[in-house]
Amino acid sequence: MATEQKSKMLIVMALAPESGGLIEKTLAEHNIEAHLIYTGVGLISAAQKTTEAIFHHKPHRVLNLGTAGSRKFSQGTLVECHEFIYRGDISYIIKNKHNVETFTDLPKAVCASADHVDLGPIKVECDVMDMEAFALAKVCESYKIPFHKIKYITDASDATMLQDWKENLKHGAVALSDFLKKVSL
Repeated sequence: MATEQKSKMLIVMALAPESGGLIEKTLAEHNIEAHLIYTGVGLISAAQKTTEAIFHHKPHRVLNLGTAGSRKFSQGTLVECHEFIYRGDISYIIKNKHNVETFTDLPKAVCASADHVDLGPIKVECDVMDMEAFALAKVCESYKIPFHKIKYITDASDATMLQDWKENLKHGAVALSDFLKKVSL
């Protein structure tokens, strides 16, 4: 029988390149009591992996770290998301909005999630765009676990999005790691 590993906090990231190994290093060097998981890209994968981790680790809170596109905030900005909405093709049907309490003095942002990148007009009003947050907020709300999301803006979700994202991944990993070192969790 496997023993359950309890952790104060569950840190959720979509992809290992968003960490560049720095989040793992920061957790170890600063004795931060947390378990880190990578969910993969997309709403379904994020919901599935996070739900599994919640059942296994029984965290007191979930912190999502990662990258996002924004047409409001400039590249290199670190933001804390406080509202989560769905921006997919049926966003007019899904009226759910998930709001969470913030805990930093970072700029606040409305995050819209979908399983695609919007290179053209945005279907819903938002400050940042990602592919997981709406699902993570919904899962955490269902299990009554506080949820927080910190995003590093890598791109403007435009024609150069993929190139900008790749070029800014390392900067994002450093900024997210520095954030963990400074914040009281």
